[in-house]
Amino acid sequence: MNGIHPPHRAPSRRTFSLALTSILASLGCRQRRDLSSEKRLLATTSLAADMAREVAGPDWQIDSLMGPGIDPHTYEPAYGALRRMSRSALVLYHGLHLEGKMSELLERLGERQPGRCQAICAEIPQQSLRGEDEKSHDPHVWMDVSLWSLCPPVVAEALALIDGANAAAYRERSERLVARYKIFDLAVRKELARVPAPKRVLVTAHDAFAYFGRAYGWRVEGVQGISTASEATTGRLEQLARLLVERKIQAIFLESSVSPRTLQRLREITQRIDPTHAIKPGGTLYSDSLGDPGSGAETYEGMMMANVKTLVEALA
Repeated sequence: MNGIHPPHRAPSRRTFSLALTSILASLGCRQRRDLSSEKRLLATTSLAADMAREVAGPDWQIDSLMGPGIDPHTYEPAYGALRRMSRSALVLYHGLHLEGKMSELLERLGERQPGRCQAICAEIPQQSLRGEDEKSHDPHVWMDVSLWSLCPPVVAEALALIDGANAAAYRERSERLVARYKIFDLAVRKELARVPAPKRVLVTAHDAFAYFGRAYGWRVEGVQGISTASEATTGRLEQLARLLVERKIQAIFLESSVSPRTLQRLREITQRIDPTHAIKPGGTLYSDSLGDPGSGAETYEGMMMANVKTLVEALA
């Protein structure tokens, strides 16, 4: 579904530290400039960039650090990415440690210049988040449309802080987007209702769909943990294989930004436990990024509905 992307070459720790020092110094020098006139916004992911385009409107130049198919859990910024941050009037990121190794950098940028670097998930109530504390929160909140709808107002206020003259327009676009998401949430629920309750079991590469399961009444099992940096143990694979056999589940799902190797191992173990139980790929789901242009999943709503249709077609 997605193209193959070249491997990302991470800078050495010393090079990264030097680059970070340079960028922080650059940001300090730019505090005296009117950055609102530049209207350049950088989002860490395609998901955040999609929301920013909806709220900011056509006057802003919006780009994302990580394109379709890039895994944010393991992404490390090269020096060029840091330079792009320094040239942006606003940097939007998810927070909740989705950005993995970039999290420290983003937090330091926000501390150095409040208002220049904003976590879009900042206003989601703690009681709505999965995980015991702020270091273990599950960041995949966009899988629940009702939670994702809490983020546009944060984007609007970040833009208003930089460009007060257009604050009313940002807030109006945010309100329209939230209203649209509420209608979309109902459409997701209606489509998913086509799958019989006993079949609402989603087995996929990593634990990115727990908010989806909680919101829409699905049992979700990820081979890996919340982060793709975790490793799937043999014990975990055996456990899931037995679940597939016991529940007579015949479809497991790939993810667009995660290697299919672990799911292939799961299929092999399942076949060993019960050679008569055939496991088929149910399709590819979008987990940590949007789809390529022209895929139909290049927007948030397109991505979510593409996932829903993939599940319904495989399991209904």
